[in-house]
Amino acid sequence: MFHTTHVPSSVAPHGAPPGRMHSEPMPDGVLEELRRRGHEVVEEARWSLGRICAVGRNPQTGILSAAASLRGAQAYAAGR
Repeated sequence: MFHTTHVPSSVAPHGAPPGRMHSEPMPDGVLEELRRRGHEVVEEARWSLGRICAVGRNPQTGILSAAASLRGAQAYAAGR
């Protein structure tokens, strides 16, 4: 699991460090290759990333769909 912090944060002061990525452990050589290609890699612990929630609405039917990742054990997704 990995994510980038290149997109501006929604929380002030809205940091956006270009080229930075946070990664859980990867197979041998992967993170080294990303660094070689110019990425700033921040290594994180296993199962520490990926707490994701999403809600969507189908504009044709009005049906709401929601999902929450099981990582982190406290994720909920709801729509109204």
